[in-house]
Amino acid sequence: MASVTSSPRREACPRLVPILALGSIIEPLAHPKPGAVTRLLPQADKDVFDFALHSAAVSSALLASCEASASGEPDPVAEGLRAYRLALASLGLTRNVGLGQALITVPLAAALPISGPRPEEIARAATGIALRSTREASAEYYRLLRLLSPGHLGRYRGPLPDVGSGEPGLGLGELLRAVRWDLVASEVTGGYPVTLRALNLIVIEGGVGDRQVAEALTLVLAGAGDTLIARRWGLRAYLASRAEVIVYAGLHGAHKAMELLDRPWRARGWSPGAALDVVAAAIGLYLVSRAYR
Repeated sequence: MASVTSSPRREACPRLVPILALGSIIEPLAHPKPGAVTRLLPQADKDVFDFALHSAAVSSALLASCEASASGEPDPVAEGLRAYRLALASLGLTRNVGLGQALITVPLAAALPISGPRPEEIARAATGIALRSTREASAEYYRLLRLLSPGHLGRYRGPLPDVGSGEPGLGLGELLRAVRWDLVASEVTGGYPVTLRALNLIVIEGGVGDRQVAEALTLVLAGAGDTLIARRWGLRAYLASRAEVIVYAGLHGAHKAMELLDRPWRARGWSPGAALDVVAAAIGLYLVSRAYR
């Protein structure tokens, strides 16, 4: 009988995880993206070099999650988030660069050794894994929030404990369902519908580059809006940003719309971080689907 280390399930991890992780590298490079880090434009607190370092932490997280899943461990999501936290600390990245990127792709990595090759199958399996995650995954997520202190994280009042006052006594899937108005949380717990639509657009557009990323980002922003903008700037900003994308894309096309919106969005401090997390996941899944051919 073959050992676990040589099984086809486990062999999927070193073969496919580096490809899935490419989304966290390619997305920050793409230009233009309104208000966001690109290869040409930084933000006040981070630039493309921070994302290059961050990609190493994402890769560690995805590999840990994939291998835990292949080995039959009970909570690969917790293993992935733990590896991500430790990698961030070792790299000295103690501010938020791409927590959403990790959160949306760790379940996808866990799905690679157990799902079929189609993106829809990977996404469906990833949601199942996330919904079965344990309290330890939620605890790791809270530890990451305390480590990184994301700028959108205000004082929480509600049925769950605030990040600074304890850890939730429920699995990560349940935790994310409690905040499913958030785009990333909704994707992880709902089968990744927006991610798959962005991926299908990338397929239609024939590859990954500036134009394809602009098309995918426009699709996400026009269809779902960006909940990170909503968190940081409120409902009016969320609605206004979505309306601007729809109008500008209708008048000028996606790529030009992203270029024209960059200056006003930077001036306002708007950055579509949640939508970009979805685009990064779509890029990774698209490249994984090509690797299966």
